[in-house]
Amino acid sequence: MTLQQPDGSLSEVVLFALGDLDDGDNNHERCLDTADTPVFVSFPAGYLSNPNNDLNPATTIQIAQY
Repeated sequence: MTLQQPDGSLSEVVLFALGDLDDGDNNHERCLDTADTPVFVSFPAGYLSNPNNDLNPATTIQIAQY
């Protein structure tokens, strides 16, 4: 995950936990121990599955800031 620091610089962080309800969807919660603003999120393929038991693809997305 890429975070933006208060001074505007970017840094990469590793999650300390990953939340999943084990309910057969690809939804998960990333757990961070920082108040810095996330700007990009990525997740490797093959860790979660959808209701058809298809494994998730590798995914990267930019987070919109409002």
